[in-house]
Amino acid sequence: MLLDTSGLLCCQYASENLHLTALQLFESSSSKLTHSYILAEYLALVTARRLPRHQAILFLQRLQLHPMVKIVWVDQSLHERVLTLPGTTIRQVLFSV
Repeated sequence: MLLDTSGLLCCQYASENLHLTALQLFESSSSKLTHSYILAEYLALVTARRLPRHQAILFLQRLQLHPMVKIVWVDQSLHERVLTLPGTTIRQVLFSV
């Protein structure tokens, strides 16, 4: 399962309409993948919605320690690799890492 920004927001905040669904999907998936761009975007989304930033940071710290979550840290080399592969999405590159 690719953990995206909206899904993470729904997992963290019970006020989100899809909170329970997001939690169920998260728990039922045996493998979970995300990348550092999503984590950065998540903080931007929390900030834009004026939600508590400190809670979001704690949430991301727990996510990084979760044994079933793989985080791909996008460095300059990976970023440039994505940009030079015509017709290739970042998802395809991440799943090949």
